[in-house]
Amino acid sequence: MPPTDYHGPVPDPTYIATQWLEGLAAAANDADIDAFAGSLVAAGWMRANHLQPDLLCFSWDYRCLNGNENITTFLSESIRGQTRLNAAGLHSFQVQATSTLGPPALVSSPLDPSAQAIQAVFEYSISSPPGRGRGFVRLVEEQRHEWKALTILFTLHEIKGHEEPRVRPTGLFPDFVTWDEIERERKGAIEGDPTVLIANVKLVVGGSLTGLICAARLTKLNVRALVIEKDARIGDVWRNRKLFPKYIPRVKLADFLEAYATGEDLVVWTSCELLPIPKYDSASKHWSVTIHRGGERQTLRPKHIIMATGNGKAYKPEFPGIEKFIGLVYHSDDHRGATPFKGKRAVVVGACNAAADMCIDFFAKGAHSVTMIQRSATCVISANAADTLVYDRVYNERFAVEDADFGSLSMPTRLGLKLAAAGSTKVAKAFDKELFDGLERAGFALTWELTPGGGEVGAVGFVAERAGAGSMMDLGCGRLIIDGKVEVKRGSIARLEADSVVFEDESRVGADVLVLATGYKPVIDNIKELFGPEITDTIGFRLGGIDEEGEHMRAYRPSGHAGLWFALGLLPQIRAFSKYLILAEELGLKETEPV
Repeated sequence: MPPTDYHGPVPDPTYIATQWLEGLAAAANDADIDAFAGSLVAAGWMRANHLQPDLLCFSWDYRCLNGNENITTFLSESIRGQTRLNAAGLHSFQVQATSTLGPPALVSSPLDPSAQAIQAVFEYSISSPPGRGRGFVRLVEEQRHEWKALTILFTLHEIKGHEEPRVRPTGLFPDFVTWDEIERERKGAIEGDPTVLIANVKLVVGGSLTGLICAARLTKLNVRALVIEKDARIGDVWRNRKLFPKYIPRVKLADFLEAYATGEDLVVWTSCELLPIPKYDSASKHWSVTIHRGGERQTLRPKHIIMATGNGKAYKPEFPGIEKFIGLVYHSDDHRGATPFKGKRAVVVGACNAAADMCIDFFAKGAHSVTMIQRSATCVISANAADTLVYDRVYNERFAVEDADFGSLSMPTRLGLKLAAAGSTKVAKAFDKELFDGLERAGFALTWELTPGGGEVGAVGFVAERAGAGSMMDLGCGRLIIDGKVEVKRGSIARLEADSVVFEDESRVGADVLVLATGYKPVIDNIKELFGPEITDTIGFRLGGIDEEGEHMRAYRPSGHAGLWFALGLLPQIRAFSKYLILAEELGLKETEPV
């Protein structure tokens, strides 16, 4: 890779990024793997999509490779007699000038905030499959005047002939056919012979945001997608919640989901359920599934099933003596408001997001006392810190949402966790120091480590590795704890008595209502119940979280079982990765064989 020289004391980011990109293009054109890998620093990261280094450009799966040796080995693998690099046929590289992320720019180096780095968005073309790619690079100055990539993101943006339409529909149709007639015919075709069935898993709804976004992307590509939803109305999963989320009232969000389904012309069956056990015919490459709808059973034969999964079933620990307790016991999922408990003694088991929501509600509705039982330390970040340190930077209003998602994807998850442990968590702790000092004085245990001695990865680590389990975004419960309006009791419950909770040290707390904010069982339990225990022979025992490379476990990528896909995660992941899921060759959207 030739030096990317510049003139004068201040680096010219556009010049340097362009020069670096020209060197990368030459390496790709010559299929020179050493030169291609040499465009990164020795410990650089290449993320791609199939889906990612590959979000699909080099293989039909997400990959995130660290170090020149791993990158070189991957790109050297033989595909139809060619190396991966040669077979992909990357060409026509250029800096992307239209991104709202801006032109190449000088930024602080992720590794050393006192040093400079350059970030740039670029675009390129792909020969196999024929399509357009989009990339993001962070360049650091390895030696004077020699800039190399610390991170590169390659994504397959679209496949030629299967582009997402971006032109607003006119509403005018040939032969004076009306929209109603076209929609009736389209809906009938989908309901009669869906290509993709997007389904719920017991408490997890296909008709919530995850399933709807996947369905919308498929619909825009003229793939027959049918969503089945257990609730009676789209959005009920949010209508039945309390307090959370922060920015949009739950009822408004629920109504938006309903309007979204209408606006995107989605076909959604409500009040219906996918019954055990779907059968897959490997010869015809279709499923046979039974749907319970309107009191009747109906059989469908989709080519694919997308499980829009979130949490597993509610975990409800059974305490000795529960039959003696004269109060009410229920899981936080079943909380329908604290108004009936005015003047009562409320005890909440748990110390994370759901528990905080419950405590706030009980206090606000006039409970006589509110006690939070904390069984283990919690990772806390205030909503203000999350806004200031994360969202205002990554999802600033000046960025288009698609660009903001893309910029977020550009940071390899494992590198992000290393950077958190190396210093960014300390910044978050300093930001919330007053809150944390007060919580600790009140007896609330804090942690920023996933495992003892594993490094303080903070909230970003809990979200990435555990989907947020074990953490709390403080929306006001912290102040209630500090002020003594919510009492914190640490320890394990030994038993329940008629009107109290007794702990292992024989201390007790009076209770009229006991809420179990105790989280959820693993999602795989739901999947085994629906598809049969033998499904783990192909998909394994873990869904969600991240693998060794930092990519989603089984989600938005081949699951191990033909025709079975999983969609999960937070909104940014859902928006970004649903695009790559539906570009997969297995969904029948690509005519050429994948690299």
